[in-house]
Amino acid sequence: MDEQLIETNLQNIIMQKHSLQSQLVETESALRELKNSKESFKIVGNILVESSPKELSKELNKKQETLNLRIETLDSQEESLRNEMKKLRK
Repeated sequence: MDEQLIETNLQNIIMQKHSLQSQLVETESALRELKNSKESFKIVGNILVESSPKELSKELNKKQETLNLRIETLDSQEESLRNEMKKLRK
């Protein structure tokens, strides 16, 4: 791979990771708010639907796990590309 292609891939990974980290912060914030709620709602399509806090908490925890796994994968890819870049620059 040439240096320019690696750099482009690296920028794409960083942008994806940033987006996922933002989603993770939102999810964690929602989970904190949900702990003190007796009622909760979620958006399904364009509709706001009432959902039990327990059920919504399960969904958000699963989403949090998925986001963490995806971020770890992107971290690994980013590290790999950075190492490849270092090799090319030597």
